[in-house]
Amino acid sequence: MLMYTILPIEEVLEGWDEFEPQYVELRRGNITMLVEPTGFGQGRIVRIISSDAASHLEPRLQPGCLINLVP
Repeated sequence: MLMYTILPIEEVLEGWDEFEPQYVELRRGNITMLVEPTGFGQGRIVRIISSDAASHLEPRLQPGCLINLVP
């Protein structure tokens, strides 16, 4: 990653290592997912935890997709 700035590197990277995303393990049917809550009852899928290969091919369950946290 290249970054061109006139700011000191300490100021640019301040707080960079303090961010820790909060993940929730969610189960829908027989599929377990790792979800990052985005607010308003929604979350972004981070990872599919399933041994069934068919669950990884569903377009609505791909990492990055938004889902409702409340069924």
